[in-house]
Amino acid sequence: MSQDKKTTFQYHYSAPTSIERKEIEAIRRQYIETSCTENNLEKLVKLDKKVKTVNRVSSLSYGVFCTLLFGLGMSMILEWELWIGGVIVASVGFIGMITAYPVYVFIYRLTKRKYGPEILQMSEKLLQESDQKD
Repeated sequence: MSQDKKTTFQYHYSAPTSIERKEIEAIRRQYIETSCTENNLEKLVKLDKKVKTVNRVSSLSYGVFCTLLFGLGMSMILEWELWIGGVIVASVGFIGMITAYPVYVFIYRLTKRKYGPEILQMSEKLLQESDQKD
């Protein structure tokens, strides 16, 4: 190699385009502390959504699992002729399907009890702020 190639240094810099910059900023906003970016109304809506969604997702998952368990038990009885095991598995699945709604109500009450005071406090604060503006 020649002496010039050994001693030369090349540096390449490219600034992000405007589209890349917007994408970077959008990703960055997701990781910024929530207290800095959210106002109280957004927090209240998120908490309310959490109370309504957590119980729905968990009870639906439980219900689907129990329905599949019931189907497995029925398959064991009808297809594989495993009567005792099939009746037991289908019964457990059937009982689970029946209890899916009470599970929904139970989890709803738990999440409501957990987040209720915070939701009431935030809503009271927002109502007082809106009364002061009027």
